Amino acid sequence: LKLEYPNNSEILALEKQIKIGKQNILLSKNIASKATKLFEQNKLQEALEEYKTASNIDFTEYTYHEDMGIISFKLDQYSEALYYFNKVLTEFNPTDGKSEFYKAIILLDENFNKQDTCALLKISLDKGFTASRDILKKYCF
Repeated sequence: LKLEYPNNSEILALEKQIKIGKQNILLSKNIASKATKLFEQNKLQEALEEYKTASNIDFTEYTYHEDMGIISFKLDQYSEALYYFNKVLTEFNPTDGKSEFYKAIILLDENFNKQDTCALLKISLDKGFTASRDILKKYCF
């Protein structure tokens, strides 16, 4: 069914329940909610640990990895942030453009290949992450 209907959210949710279990999905969501609150209180290291716990329970939720990347970025732990963003981009199908954006920002800061960096920003913008627009204009045109 997944092959015939790859974008059917009900089939994807059922597959997730089979892989992880309904209780674990709820548990990971509760832990992630706590992590979000810690993040909002600027308790970044604690939030990072909670997201790690949530991602160990629900390994299919790319936003947990993405959030760990953003927190690592904010903590100036760029190699760790790149690890999480690369994981999201290679193992998942992210739809929000955040991972591409933050990865591009790190690459810009580290003077990586401008063409690759601009391609990431373009993908990010195409996915609707509007923060990419100004950076794209400033560095890529």
